[in-house]
Amino acid sequence: MSKHWTVTVGLAGISDLQLEARFLWCKDRFAHQLVLVTPDAEWIILQSVEGTDQEDFPPSPPLQDMSVERRVGSQVALGVGMAGSAMWSLSVEAPTGSGDLSFEWACRTRGAQLWPKNCYSLLHNDRGANSTPDEVRLCRWRGSDGVPVAVLLTLEKTPATLPLGYTIADQEASMPTNTLLAVNDSTEGSVLRVEGKPADRHHETSKSETLRWQYRIALRTGVE
Repeated sequence: MSKHWTVTVGLAGISDLQLEARFLWCKDRFAHQLVLVTPDAEWIILQSVEGTDQEDFPPSPPLQDMSVERRVGSQVALGVGMAGSAMWSLSVEAPTGSGDLSFEWACRTRGAQLWPKNCYSLLHNDRGANSTPDEVRLCRWRGSDGVPVAVLLTLEKTPATLPLGYTIADQEASMPTNTLLAVNDSTEGSVLRVEGKPADRHHETSKSETLRWQYRIALRTGVE
């Protein structure tokens, strides 16, 4: 089994900038990083906060198996995993030249309190500045041509998915440090939690059900 999978997307008209989702084996599951790759450096923007094998519903969905497919016009990362009575799955699509990494999660479980949840270490200095209720500005970058580029996380709602919210808080003392950090020296940062809105959280049920949630992380030009 490969221990390292990557999907990469660029933005049409900007040849020297890429956004990567990197899936790296960490103990018993794949953690993932969102990395901005510029001509001069690489910057880890987000890194998933992973739980342990003692948690049925860890801070980030556990993924024990990953693969990447190359389709016409895009790359797609696919992941699955289990913990307790729940099974998680992930699809990350990267259409060529779009600047978009579209994350689609699902969790199927029975007899448990469950709602969509992802927890990230937010590591860039711009942490959340000028964000909106549905969009988090993760970082900004300005290349040699002077054109500003931002990395944005946008919460999405479709007929098949639940509405999401987010919070940004200071790094908690109890939050496990992620040993996968390699590009940046600093482990300081904030915690970004993406989860179902309180009014839409599901109560315990004896029936099997599948929860789906979706967000997009993307490069965008002209964002100051």
